[in-house]
Parts: sequence; structure tokens; C-alpha cells
Amino acid sequence: MKALPSSDRRNWQNQALIHQNFCPHGNWLFLPWHRAYLYYFEEICRELVHDDSFALPYWNWTLNRSVPAPFWDDPANNPLFHEGRVATPTSLTGAPTDAPTVNGILDETNFQLFGSGSIPLSDSQRDFAFYGPLEGTPHNYIHGFVGGDMGSFMSPLDPIFWCHHNMIEALWFEWNIRRGNPNPSNPDWTNRVFTEFCDRKGQPVRVSVADTLPYPLEAYQFDPLVLSPSAVARELQAPLPGGDALRAHVLGGAPSELAVSGLSVFGERTVIPISRAASLSTRAATTAQRVGKSRPLIRLSGVKPIATGEVVAHVYVNEPSASASTRTDIPHYVGAVSFFSHAHAGHAASPVAFYLDATRALREGESVSSVQVVPVAYEGRNTVVRQLEIGRIEVGVLP
Repeated sequence: MKALPSSDRRNWQNQALIHQNFCPHGNWLFLPWHRAYLYYFEEICRELVHDDSFALPYWNWTLNRSVPAPFWDDPANNPLFHEGRVATPTSLTGAPTDAPTVNGILDETNFQLFGSGSIPLSDSQRDFAFYGPLEGTPHNYIHGFVGGDMGSFMSPLDPIFWCHHNMIEALWFEWNIRRGNPNPSNPDWTNRVFTEFCDRKGQPVRVSVADTLPYPLEAYQFDPLVLSPSAVARELQAPLPGGDALRAHVLGGAPSELAVSGLSVFGERTVIPISRAASLSTRAATTAQRVGKSRPLIRLSGVKPIATGEVVAHVYVNEPSASASTRTDIPHYVGAVSFFSHAHAGHAASPVAFYLDATRALREGESVSSVQVVPVAYEGRNTVVRQLEIGRIEVGVLP
């Protein structure tokens, strides 16, 4: 692909430019757009290596916490080696990709809280809504963890990009097909059309979100996803569901509205030094509390963009002593938010927003009385950024 002329849309640089110029992030097109991107890239690979059995591998960064060895071996002669990575062969991923975090994301049932926020069909495909935990936690984190070109929107120049995003696709497969959660039925999502891709011969294609939905039924499937060495995946106990019922589920979808109520403000324009904590309490009369099946959600909005690979923010509730050294396996840990800078990719460097579900961090009947945010530098990195600024921290309830 690198040897193809620049006039060929399948050229390696041209494929990366598709991501630079068109990729949606921070909205609900993130998953289907990257699914189409992977699908046509795989088709191009099959064409160029004359092997229709070729399938893209995925990097299970929850189970295998280092960039896989084939991406490092024999740098002088290895096309999978890429100069400039910040990660080393022995670097290990952290809490944003661990098994409890990823399992918690997979347990989410609302598509927007899984696959990022909705935008109208009339908006640009790159307009920002909010990061759901899949994108805002492990996805963004891995881009920063690897670093180099992976820290930019030209990230497909590094071959590990394709294995990273195929893991994101494997998680969507797990969420939608193995665990039976519905994609949106909203035409603002299904009717969106992408025209920036090309087929295996280099010819432009036109593909809608609806066109991508049957890919996991017709074009590929994933092995049962095992997230830790000691875990036995629940999927190993039962065959993959199939038949007309599965097709109807995958193609039909369901409403995915996000009607959050009772928002209480816990902090406005909060500036937090790196490796220090901000502990914020509500000024409102009531706080979000789990009632029946309702779920407390934390919304961080107006978050000033931070360069990729600089900082991860750990979020706790009712843990006033939280600090950079506080463990992430304690009951009041909610999750982490990571950043994938988009200012250099034709986007305005505007503030971003995140949603996190605090249900697992609360004991039965416990309400959210305070929220703690701890921005922590990536392990072993010298950061340029010295503080994290958040425009507003709110807690609400999703029925």
C-alpha cells in the first residue's frame, strides 16, 4: 500500500487521510464509521495480497496489556514497526482498559452511553455531542498510550491503529450480538451516508449506517471475548445466537433516547492541578440517588481539550480523600476519562463532554453527596499540561 502511487485511493497515506479528514469522534457515528473504515481496509488488504481469507486481527488490550510483539520485531525490516511510538515493548496499559472497566462498559444497555451521543442527520458527521465510556475511556486512552502518530488523527499511519480499532469493533460485536443490546432505530443514525471510502479496486463507495449493521452477520464474526486470564467468558457456555431473530434484533434496533432528569450541579469552572484532586459537593437541595432501576449519571462538560497521551482523569464519588495514589478497585471508583485531541484535524479546539454511570460505585440506597476528579499523568510521561479545567460537573438520574 505504501508503494502504490498517490493517485490510488488505496495508498497507505491516502487511507490515513480518510481518518484525518472525515472521522467522527464524540458522537454516535463513531462506531459505524469506523466499522465501514475497517471493512473496506480489510477488502483492500485481501485484494493486494491475493487472499480472500485474510482477516484483520484485533489487539485485546484488556487481556494482553502491551503492544503485541510482532509490532516491534526486527524494526529495520518489519512493516508493522512504526517510528515515534511513546509506548515501549514493555509498557503496560492501565485502569482505563482493565477487565472491570471494560465489563462495566459492556453492561451498559443504552447505545448513547455505550457508543457516544446523538447528533441530528442535518449536522456535520464530525459535530461533537459527548463521549460515551467506550470511546472516552479505553479508546482514547490507547491512542495516548501508544503515542506518536497514534496520538493524532493521522493515527492509521501506525499499523497498530487497525488492531486497536478492531478491538473496539469486537466490543461492539460483543455488546450488540452476544449480549443482545440494541442499536438505535433512529433514522438520524441509520440514514447517515458516508462517501469517503473506496472498495478493494480503489473505486469510491457510498455506504450508510444501515448498510454497516449486517456486516457482523454476513462478513465476519469474533471469537468469544475473554478479558482476563482467570475469567471464563460467559459466551463459551453457549453458541452464538443466530437465525431470523438475531437478524431482526441487529437490523431493527430500538429507541436510544437519553432522558437524564434531576441534574444537580456539583461544580462550575473547576480547575484541577495535575495529580491533585478536586472534591465537589452539590449546591442543590437533592442529589441523584438510585431508585428502583434508575441510574445515577455523572456528566463532565466544558472540559478543555488536553493533548493526547498527557492525562487520564479518575472519577470517584463520596471519596473525599481521593488522590493520585487512590486505587481504582475500591467501591467508590466510577471510572476514567481520557482525551484524543482533535484540534489539528479540522475541528475547532472546543471543550468536550463525558458521561459516566455511577451505579456500580454506590452501595444500595446510597446517594451521590460528592464527586472527586483526579487528573493523573500517564505513567512514566513528562506532561506539558499542568491542570485540567472542567466547565461543569453534574449528577442526574437516568430512569
